[in-house]
Amino acid sequence: MDFQEAEIFLENVKSITYKIPSKEKTFMEVAGYPHFENVCSNILAFYLNPNEEHKLNDLVVSALLKVVSQKNGAMYENIDVSYFNVHREFATINGNRIDIVMQNEDMVIGIENKIDATVYNNLYDYSETLDKLGKNSIKILLSLNDEKQATIHNDFINITYGEFFEQIRADLRNSDYIKNKWHIYLIDFMNNLMGFEVEKNMEQEINNWINNHITEIEEFTKLLNFAKSNINKKLEEYERIMQDKTPKARNIKYYYDENGVSTTAYMVFDIGCNLDVKLSTDGWDLGIFVWRKSSGFKVKELLNRRGKNYTEEERHLWIYHFDYDSEINEVVDKAMELYNIIKMCNT
Repeated sequence: MDFQEAEIFLENVKSITYKIPSKEKTFMEVAGYPHFENVCSNILAFYLNPNEEHKLNDLVVSALLKVVSQKNGAMYENIDVSYFNVHREFATINGNRIDIVMQNEDMVIGIENKIDATVYNNLYDYSETLDKLGKNSIKILLSLNDEKQATIHNDFINITYGEFFEQIRADLRNSDYIKNKWHIYLIDFMNNLMGFEVEKNMEQEINNWINNHITEIEEFTKLLNFAKSNINKKLEEYERIMQDKTPKARNIKYYYDENGVSTTAYMVFDIGCNLDVKLSTDGWDLGIFVWRKSSGFKVKELLNRRGKNYTEEERHLWIYHFDYDSEINEVVDKAMELYNIIKMCNT
């Protein structure tokens, strides 16, 4: 692949990546449970229960019934939904488990929740079980994607999360509910699943694009690996020269940036700092990474005293920049200058 071909390839990459929406992290992603079915069912059961402490009363279950009404034409306005007994993993006649079952004197609602897995469940068994619990039984297959095919012969109604959440958001806008932390968590929960839906819907499109461009990807990877190899060779030379200057350089470690073509050679100092020498295709950057707050004040004081300008980036203090093809001995000289500043912080 020559450079002109590489530029065309990158333009093709943009044609697919621009479709991937940027999104904020959700609390469920941070916790490590972004789309676990059981976790989502637990959250749903909490918000569907009008008597829970979320203070939304019957807003969520009413939103669900509005969507059901749009699907089957039934009217539920005169049915009391202010109270339900809510069960998780409700046992069926044949020993299976329904994700959520809600009961009161007027109705029974059974919900089978599908986030990522296919619909393999015995919905006939579920349907029969729910019918035995009450005459007015509503059977719902709640899923990220359209699963109508799975509900043709078993009395279940397929509702997508998109339809359900759209109704919840509309009802939230038009209600005088008490705003509290549970409202924030509900919004976060909805954003989390809708973001996952977008990713799932794009998954096959991205896979197809990769399959259609596998040769170009392999060729472009060769270019990246070539650049990374040259960067590592230069840093190995930097390390060798530094080892002639100070025994501390024998403990140089490396950080490889997974998201770009750059590598950082760093030395760790007990006082709470690292001497960082980062090399990328854009050139050399030399600085001090401060991981102990008290040392940061000392380092900044010494830099200011010596008239050294620095750019602060999170806990990095970047002081010097050199072109990619600069003499490595020149880089080493400035690295030793920063080395001595760090050593002075310990005196």
